[in-house]
Amino acid sequence: MKENILVFCAHSDDESLAMGGTIAKYAKEGKNVIVVIFSYGEASHLFLQKEVIAGIRQREARKVKKILGIKETIFLGVPDNKILKDVKNKQLIEKIKSIIDLYKPTKIFTHARADPHRDHQGVNKIMMKVLNSSKYREYDVYVFDVWNPINIFNKRNVEKLLVDISDTFETKLKAITAFKSQKIQGAYSLLPTVIFKAKAEGIYNECKYAEKFFKIR
Repeated sequence: MKENILVFCAHSDDESLAMGGTIAKYAKEGKNVIVVIFSYGEASHLFLQKEVIAGIRQREARKVKKILGIKETIFLGVPDNKILKDVKNKQLIEKIKSIIDLYKPTKIFTHARADPHRDHQGVNKIMMKVLNSSKYREYDVYVFDVWNPINIFNKRNVEKLLVDISDTFETKLKAITAFKSQKIQGAYSLLPTVIFKAKAEGIYNECKYAEKFFKIR
């Protein structure tokens, strides 16, 4: 049976920005990577109607699914920029639990609490609400930053997962730039930070490029 990896993120470019190299590497190793996206990102464009941008971002996500080798992409349909309001949404929480129960992953990845984006904070709070219940405390949980220029959650007493993505870094960049709707803001604006962080973590890991995650359980 193949190993399942679950990634929970707020928007359809977050997984590529934070861990696109790791996803591509896991896929090459034969692991099933399932990406669960809370929002359609319908509020991410200044000029297009929400329904239009939601459709565009779903098409972009399907393209990136093929680029990174993602097994399945699931949209939860939570309103963009309002994820924090759904922390107590029982229906949403049950949906997340059902996904975890279905795939029984060896690892779960999600947003770090310290990420300044409010939707990312909302995803973290919802996921911790689910994962701190006794039934789900057995799972290994890792967090990532998207909007922090450096990994500010870098505490010595926190276990780290460093992944060598030297062979998949170009695939990560291809995935990020596939989000054409995010040229004005979002994925494209974060490219310099993404490259800097990958190089910095690569030096620490004695390789060309790496991604770092923090194990919170």
